[in-house]
Amino acid sequence: MKKNLIQPKDKLVDSELKLKSKDLEVAESKILQKKYVLDKARHRSIELFSEKQELKKDYNEVITQNQEVELQKKEIEAKNERLERAIKKARRRTIDLFGKHIDLKKASKRIEFQNNLIETKNKELEDKSRAISESLAYAKLIQQAILPSPKFINNKFPESFVLFRPKDVVSGDFYWYSEREHLQFFALADCTGHGVPGALMSMIGNSLLNKIVENHKNDKPSQILKLLSKEVIFALNQSFDIETSQNDGMDITLCQIDNIKKEFTIASAIQNYYVLSEGNMQVIKGDFFSIGGLFADYPDFCFTDHKFKLSRETIIYMLSDGYKDQFGGPEGRKFMRGNLKTVLLKNAHLPMQEQKIILERIFENWKGKHKQIDDVLVIGLKLKPD
Repeated sequence: MKKNLIQPKDKLVDSELKLKSKDLEVAESKILQKKYVLDKARHRSIELFSEKQELKKDYNEVITQNQEVELQKKEIEAKNERLERAIKKARRRTIDLFGKHIDLKKASKRIEFQNNLIETKNKELEDKSRAISESLAYAKLIQQAILPSPKFINNKFPESFVLFRPKDVVSGDFYWYSEREHLQFFALADCTGHGVPGALMSMIGNSLLNKIVENHKNDKPSQILKLLSKEVIFALNQSFDIETSQNDGMDITLCQIDNIKKEFTIASAIQNYYVLSEGNMQVIKGDFFSIGGLFADYPDFCFTDHKFKLSRETIIYMLSDGYKDQFGGPEGRKFMRGNLKTVLLKNAHLPMQEQKIILERIFENWKGKHKQIDDVLVIGLKLKPD
């Protein structure tokens, strides 16, 4: 009995369990459906988030592009403004150039007129220059005519040389020779200035020396120079009381050779000269006074005679300032008196004409590309006792 009673209860339990099992299956099915929906929703959310990020990225790119476009727009506007200004400037420049073109045409006509005028003037100047050159060339012939010729000097002094290099066509340096009975006179002079003014003074000096030696019959070089100074002062009307007086004059060395007494006497105004005998060179300084010029009103000027016995072979060197004062060398300095003395002493043993060639070569090398600044005159006389 008990066994029968229990069975229906178990069936009931089984039935409930089955129902609950079905409910569980339904619940699980619903859970699975919800899970599926949630998973699908989650995936969609992820997709939407990705799409949102992409959209945001695209949006940012659009913003960046818009900014770039805006910058480009501003740059284009700035370029347009600059271009507009350049166009306006070019337009104004074109107008200015056109105006200048008109001015240039006018100026061209004026220049053409001026060129024609200059051409005419140049032709006139060429004619005048030609006339001056011809006059100077003729003046040179006249000056050369009054100077003793090299052949004449060599005849009177077989062992001698005359180095004569005028700065211009004519020279303010000159040399002079005269003789009377047993006496010979030789002078070297450096007149104020060079070129035409110096040449005029040289003509005056040459003429006055001839007059003094021939008319006054004076033998002493010192007295001849004193008379020469007075004659120059008189000829040029030199006086400090006269406003128009000039200070023109000359420095000069005058040598008198006595062929009977076998001696020579030299006096000098300003210039130094050299006497060489037996390898010993004496430098004789000239007196402080020049001929005429600044000493025109000096009452007591005088010159000194220096007498030398011609007992042995002797060389006399006389020279103007042109050689020693020439600028040149590596530093563009003056040649200087000391260098000239050294050259003369070093080559004194050579024949006189060879000495001249050496002096010319040294002068030319020293001068180089520098301009010659003054007339150059160097004279060497070798005297012998017999």
